[in-house]
Amino acid sequence: MMQRLLQSKFVRDTLTLQIGKVIATGLAALSTLLVLRLLGPDEYGRFALAQSFMALWVALDLTGIGSSINTHLGMAIGKRDADAVLDALAVFLKIALVVTLALIVLIATLGQPLAQLLHADAGDIGRLALLLAFTLPADYAYALAITSFQSRRQMRTVAMAQSLNQLVLTLCTITAVLIQARAESLIMARLVYSYCTMLGAWLAYAWLRGGEMPFPAIGALLRRAWGVSPRPYLRFGFLNAVDKNLSNLYTQLPLQLVGALVGERAAGYLSSALTLTAQAGVLTSAVFDNMQAVVPQMVGRRDFAGLRRNFGRVLRVLLAGGVVVYAASAIAAPFALPLLLGSEWANAVPAFMVLAIYGALTTFGGIFGPLYRALDLVRPAVAAKIAALVIALPFGYWLISSGALAGMTTAALSGEAVAALDGAWTTVLLFAISVGLTAVIGLRGLNAAAGTQSSQV
Repeated sequence: MMQRLLQSKFVRDTLTLQIGKVIATGLAALSTLLVLRLLGPDEYGRFALAQSFMALWVALDLTGIGSSINTHLGMAIGKRDADAVLDALAVFLKIALVVTLALIVLIATLGQPLAQLLHADAGDIGRLALLLAFTLPADYAYALAITSFQSRRQMRTVAMAQSLNQLVLTLCTITAVLIQARAESLIMARLVYSYCTMLGAWLAYAWLRGGEMPFPAIGALLRRAWGVSPRPYLRFGFLNAVDKNLSNLYTQLPLQLVGALVGERAAGYLSSALTLTAQAGVLTSAVFDNMQAVVPQMVGRRDFAGLRRNFGRVLRVLLAGGVVVYAASAIAAPFALPLLLGSEWANAVPAFMVLAIYGALTTFGGIFGPLYRALDLVRPAVAAKIAALVIALPFGYWLISSGALAGMTTAALSGEAVAALDGAWTTVLLFAISVGLTAVIGLRGLNAAAGTQSSQV
């Protein structure tokens, strides 16, 4: 049985990615534990609010080039179209440069007064967000190189890059906070890390771009970027950008509400719970990464029946795995987190336990994104995500501002801990509505495509 499974390239690629994820997450966990211990809830809250504030500005990037390139590259490789590969990569370079420079200017000019308005007691949030924004050009360039490996299913390279990436981040972060345990130290660490990993990724691209389906040289990409028209990509990219950015708002808006209405310490509790929840997902995330490459290629080959068969299997595995992993994390949290992080972080435990539901939801629901994007069902998916915001966000604002959960728990929680708990429930509600609606949209689309294909055979 095991031998038969290992004969599948999808299974082998997923295991390779999983090993890389485990190594990377082990390093991330080490870094996170040290950062949380040394900075404490207040200082970590400053960093979290700055990072979240920058992410809200990044949501204005509606080109969608980051998400659409996964689909375009996968389909171009499936068709063996070298010109389409060159155009997709060149368009990414062109748009990424323009967008990142525009975002930096916007945060520098408009971000400062807006941050002061939202966070009057923490007026430097805008300045910190601006410093973080200078990591964007390097992060986009790194993502392009890694996406090229992933789209060709060079999963050993991707796994190694993920591990080295996290090692660099861990070393930069630990060094910075040991020198001075402040939010500014974390931001300087992020700047050094972003440009180091960008350089490493592009050196790897130049070395490994050959093979059965060679990718263009870096010089060819730069030359093509001057003249290539982004128009064919923008409609698809726009819808995908709205789709992706709406999902990002599901964690950023509750965090900003908690920080603005209650303060940095409450934001620190919620952000730490979100970070730790994301790290607990290492045991299932490799399947999602692999599906991002496999789904567009199968759609490009018009193999809808095979996609439906394999998609159902992966879905069942992710559902079971997500429930097991996050249920175990929630059970262990009341004992493990105060022991590892210190007693001052005990108030983050309730938020983390609630966010275990969010972790299971995103583990199960994350693979619907590659599916509905490849099937060109982004428009109804965007409508579903807007509906989730319209329904859940007003309820979340009332919950956080009123502290309604304070009287519903038997635990002796501080006001900041209750606010973090309210923010966690808001996040869960947003994702529950979104995942439910997009699952219906994606599966209906896949069944319709597979049914049409069967009737034509």
